[in-house]
Amino acid sequence: VTCGAGLTALGRGSCWILATALLLETMPWMSVRANNLCVNASINACEKGGSWHSALQLLSCMPIMRLCSDSVGRSAAIGACDWRGALELVGRADSELVCANSRVSACGRYSQWQSSLELLHSLHASFVIPDIISFTAVVSACQKAGLWQKAFEGLQSAADFSVRPNTVSYNALMTTCNHLWERSEEHTSELQ
Repeated sequence: VTCGAGLTALGRGSCWILATALLLETMPWMSVRANNLCVNASINACEKGGSWHSALQLLSCMPIMRLCSDSVGRSAAIGACDWRGALELVGRADSELVCANSRVSACGRYSQWQSSLELLHSLHASFVIPDIISFTAVVSACQKAGLWQKAFEGLQSAADFSVRPNTVSYNALMTTCNHLWERSEEHTSELQ
């Protein structure tokens, strides 16, 4: 319990080097067996510390530790990756919605709106019903790329799945439109 709490605290502080050392060196030395909570906390520390490579290594070490990865650990590992790494994990992660949303969000963080849309469409093919987080991530990806039409279409497609937009999704859409408005004001002032 103490090691798990320590790993969680290190994760919150983005101390991924200390977290991985505690998990992989100190705990075995103390004859403390790691569980999913411990590994997930270390992966979370890697995510917050920006060490995607270490997050993926910890995820791949779980079978050696006789542990099965779960959606929490896979989601944290996916979150640590850039969009290419997140897409690479598509084959490794199962079709759970949490992992799928993490992949869509990772694409959005790097303005990869096409990949974000493709992942959203692939959810349905995998028999995973997207939720508002899925659609908001797509809207955010389109917003970062300045594509208000695609952002609007992404949010409209939520209705196909009986998903109702929420404040966050509307905010993402309004931010997209606001950027468009600001650009139009700049162009108008240039004409005067």
